[in-house]
Amino acid sequence: MTKQELQAFICDIFQIDECTSLILRQINKYVTERRYDYKNIARALSYYVDVQGNTLELKYGIGIVPLVMNDALKYFEQLKRQQEEQRQAAEEASKKQAPVIAKIDEIKGHNTIRRPHIDISSLT
Repeated sequence: MTKQELQAFICDIFQIDECTSLILRQINKYVTERRYDYKNIARALSYYVDVQGNTLELKYGIGIVPLVMNDALKYFEQLKRQQEEQRQAAEEASKKQAPVIAKIDEIKGHNTIRRPHIDISSLT
């Protein structure tokens, strides 16, 4: 993810046309001092807003990122692991699935029990 893509993502979250100077400073700080990459910043914001259902206030910018970064990374790693397990399970199931050939045997002298029909309209 590029810086411009992150900025567009943040603008979508806050429903603004362009990032404020506070947000731009926060992005710069997170990338240079904390060594976060743009993708993980976006993941942290997505985790906080979309997964946890919280809202962000423009006056604080993206200050929540360092507080939720570890949880967000764990969440997305677990999500990736689950998707990989599901993909592997689907591949194994498709390999094991053999075509089913139905064999019908004629049963001679087999009497079936006939049950009386029930008239639903007569039930109360």
